[in-house]
Formats: sequence, C-alpha cells, structure tokens
Amino acid sequence: MRRKPDIVYIAAIPPTGVVNARFLCRRLRAQLPSAHIVVWLPAVANDHGAFEAAARLREAGASRVMFTLAAVTEVTVVTNATEVTAPSAS
Repeated sequence: MRRKPDIVYIAAIPPTGVVNARFLCRRLRAQLPSAHIVVWLPAVANDHGAFEAAARLREAGASRVMFTLAAVTEVTVVTNATEVTAPSAS
C-alpha cells in the first residue's frame, strides 16, 4: 500500500503558475484531505496582486502560501518538528 504524503510543496511561478497551482491544490485537497499543502508564490513585497492570488490559492485548498523560499524553509522546519494536522476551515 502506498503511503500518502503529510506535506506537499507547489511552486507557483508567474505568469501561469497561479492557475496551475490552484488546479493542483483542488485536486490534492480532494485526494489528500489531511495533507499540509504549502505553495511558494514568489512576489515583490506589497504586491496587491500577489495577496489576491494567495487568497485564491487558500480557497483552492492551500494550507499556506509563502512569498519567499526562506519562509517555505521555516514552515518546513516547524512542520517537521511538530505533528502535521489538517488545515483549519478558516
């Protein structure tokens, strides 16, 4: 039996990466309801479009959307140090 992953990482590289990442988030959330889905969305600080894209990714099932690789790394370390739980409905 195949083991299901606890964490899934997606890189949403502009210009079309957000659309593809939303599709992946929906499919993965349906197949892996308890997985922690982390999306890396490289963006310029204070980019309003990036914040809107992050909201759409969370609506599609992403647990977290990070704008820097450093933030993704930090989430990975914290998540590996604690038990992964299902994302909240917020």
